[in-house]
Amino acid sequence: MTTLNAIVSAGPFKDILKGLEILNEQAVFEFDSSGMTIKCLDNDCTAVLRIKADSTLFQHYSFESSQSPLKLGIVLDRLKDITKTLTVKDLVALDYDSAEPQQLTISANGICRTARLVKLDLIKQVSKLPSPTDGFKFSGVVATKGLKDFVRTIPDAVQEFKLIAGAKHLYFRAMHGEEPIEWNPQPTDWVVEKDSVVTFTVAKVKDVLHAAKKSEATIMGGEELPLRIEWTQTEGLDFTAVVAPRTTKG
Repeated sequence: MTTLNAIVSAGPFKDILKGLEILNEQAVFEFDSSGMTIKCLDNDCTAVLRIKADSTLFQHYSFESSQSPLKLGIVLDRLKDITKTLTVKDLVALDYDSAEPQQLTISANGICRTARLVKLDLIKQVSKLPSPTDGFKFSGVVATKGLKDFVRTIPDAVQEFKLIAGAKHLYFRAMHGEEPIEWNPQPTDWVVEKDSVVTFTVAKVKDVLHAAKKSEATIMGGEELPLRIEWTQTEGLDFTAVVAPRTTKG
């Protein structure tokens, strides 16, 4: 027997949906005694976003189960049906009971919506994300706003940018024809084991940062390695994004 009752402010819950919806139409939500974790993979499997909501983020969080975690496949639009009219101060409730295992109930402000769950094998999933112990060659802390502003500055016609990491420098550079667009942050806690030049798709990085608010992000990467970006959206709500490097055809 498994039951879940979780009540959370609409503000952070809408941030969660904003981050997920640009990558895919559905995602797997995992619940256990510590809170909620969502991993969302884009359609071509080159970008993934993991969102962890600690139980402390919730106004009320009750999870009882003989098996953990509880995994629910959810169509995001079903949740947005409820959240789209809410202000950040409103509360959203999620209720699940294994007595009716194919549905989740979402409610707010007296309105209740029952959503039929998606079979897990119909949703693309990733078991684990690359971790700091997986051989990254550089790491440091930069401003999410700076990184987000950089990729948003790049014209739509430009598909890629290079990340250039060295012991004493970090550059992000895109070329619009012969015209460079550059960002040269001064990262803190900067550690480089090996100089790296890596190319990434602009749209993919822009997508995973879609919901990011002004904060500090830890970035990790290396030659031919994915870019890992992690930040705290608000207390109790952590985002981790991983974007695969762009490959050269031919």
